[in-house]
Amino acid sequence: MLASIEEQLKAKSGAYRVLYSPSSSINSKYWFVGLNPAGSSFDESSLCVKRNNAFIDEKWGKWNEKTKIRSFNPLQQQVHHFFQSLAVELEAPDWEKQMSENWMISNYVFYKSKNWHEMASKKEHIQICRHIWKEMISSNQPKIIVANGYDTYDKMCGLMLEDNWTKESEKVSFNPWDGPHIVVLKKDSKKCLVIGFAHLSSFKIMKRAQNKTAMKSVYTLIKKYSV
Repeated sequence: MLASIEEQLKAKSGAYRVLYSPSSSINSKYWFVGLNPAGSSFDESSLCVKRNNAFIDEKWGKWNEKTKIRSFNPLQQQVHHFFQSLAVELEAPDWEKQMSENWMISNYVFYKSKNWHEMASKKEHIQICRHIWKEMISSNQPKIIVANGYDTYDKMCGLMLEDNWTKESEKVSFNPWDGPHIVVLKKDSKKCLVIGFAHLSSFKIMKRAQNKTAMKSVYTLIKKYSV
């Protein structure tokens, strides 16, 4: 699958990053998806990481001149807390192992750009990525999709609906601080839970006391649909 993905992505110029998780995660039914990777079209391209995942092994935060250490950025901190809390709900003893071995971590668009506005005009690049996602949806039949950003949520739901999944139920959050959008999709006897957070770089809801009850419900739902 990764070889086919690489071949398709090379059809257009620009650097890409496909998986923030190991190559084995390409077959996972549990997906954590952002919008597109930050960077430049002149960066080095990457299909996957060799071990663990980039959210754990890389640091994208600010450089500290005194300690000579780079920190985890706010998005990484939020994602860490999400998977730490989920591991507690799933009674998994090692959250890093659970995250790295069970989840595919990627983006709706694999090509890098400074921001989404720059990428949005590259229609053919986006179309290639949509085609790849349709192939993965068809072959993997995902059980859980966690989307970072409402735009990502809408786009991933759209891809699923194009693959003839239908909405069984949906709960839309009208305030980003109140919790995520949640939809249950159905196709034949299969179901997929899709959860969409407001972008976690801006909305730091994971550790927020007011969100504790809502997040507990999210972790319980994921446990239910993981079976």
